Amino acid sequence: LSGAAADVISKYIQENKRIRLQITESSAENLMSLLRQEKLDMAIVDSTSRDPSFHFRILCKRNFYIALPATHPLAEKDDILPEELEEYIEIIPGDDEEMRRENSFADIGVYSGVQTKKIYLYGRGSQGDIISNVHGTYMWVSNMPQNVLDAANLTLKKCTKQNRVARDVLVHRKGR
Repeated sequence: LSGAAADVISKYIQENKRIRLQITESSAENLMSLLRQEKLDMAIVDSTSRDPSFHFRILCKRNFYIALPATHPLAEKDDILPEELEEYIEIIPGDDEEMRRENSFADIGVYSGVQTKKIYLYGRGSQGDIISNVHGTYMWVSNMPQNVLDAANLTLKKCTKQNRVARDVLVHRKGR
């Protein structure tokens, strides 16, 4: 993403006479709110929001994987079926309404109807600790660097039966 972000920022600087650039990281929900309040000119979010008052441009797409501890019962499998996750606990970022709605595969009918277990986490720093230390947990993620996986004793697994991709989207108000 960094190359795509640099290209967008360079173009924005060339097209605007006056700029004040502030780079921050926050939830997609918070960034969209700041855009609506005109406190930001543009944002890069992992969002599928289609608010008609904004322009959206997909910068990149990434496949989702299942992050789970190396000791997880499914860790030896190369490709996990969505229904195999039913008895395990899904970790979902809880600080972003859109992420809660979109990242919960159980809520969008991927599973066979069995009630799943979920933990909504309101602190992204604790996700790795929870996945590593609470038996039977997993989380849907885009690709992660191997050193991060190694440090948390996590592994990434494919789930080819799901059709979801992560999208990094440039969002800005129309007329800008």
